[in-house]
Amino acid sequence: MGLEKLEKGQILHKAGTDTVETIEIIVKGSLSISNQYSSINLGVGGFVGIVETPGKEYVYTYTALEECAIYSYPFESEENIPNVVRSNPKIAPILAAQCVETAEKCCDVYDKEYDDALAEYDAIISDYADYPQLCIKVGEVAKSFPEISMLPPPIRNEEIPEWSFSFVRGLKQNETTLKKTLYPLGLDIATGIIMMNYSIFTKISNASQELSDYRKELKAKASNFISNMKVIKARLNDLEKSEESGESVVTVVNALDRSEEHTSELQS
Repeated sequence: MGLEKLEKGQILHKAGTDTVETIEIIVKGSLSISNQYSSINLGVGGFVGIVETPGKEYVYTYTALEECAIYSYPFESEENIPNVVRSNPKIAPILAAQCVETAEKCCDVYDKEYDDALAEYDAIISDYADYPQLCIKVGEVAKSFPEISMLPPPIRNEEIPEWSFSFVRGLKQNETTLKKTLYPLGLDIATGIIMMNYSIFTKISNASQELSDYRKELKAKASNFISNMKVIKARLNDLEKSEESGESVVTVVNALDRSEEHTSELQS
């Protein structure tokens, strides 16, 4: 516990390896929080590991983007979070503002992760619709992949109400005013802002993990079809190149014929 310094590129906590025992506040520099599909950056005043579950393995990897200094506190339950804020009354408004910024980044990441998951699903379904015709073009017999028609599309987590996204983004849009008028009003207000946003981005983090699991399962279930489709597309690409090459040869031959005809005319 206490102050710790990190070099650029140093990993503070590694997903799936380290156990959650602390939360940290960044007092210098910045860190990235990343999983398989996305990442966000935290600056000075950002809480590190606040969305993790005490006693469990880290879900995200935390890496120093530059030389950093962090101060760590024991993390046994979410009840520790208000205690951390109250022990830092002078910087409580900064912690509140940074918590709002983190929540907004989580909202943006979740929207992108959902869009990416939907795009992956749509691409598989679109390829599946085109598959029989592509097989005919390359002279292959279409195989059966009944599992593709049973794939469900991604679903947005219903536990995250849409108003929470608007609320977080509204706080961020009015950041300059709120830093001067609301967050410094009192320690309880700053703590309340932090805990409200903590509740929101914790739900978003859980929903993000659900999307991550969905994408892994989607690729696993469609792996045979995806592999077969890659082969078909590669053969189709080779066929198209061959046809283009053939057309080029014909064009050259025709040009030579015309050239010889023109030469004969001149000689006569």
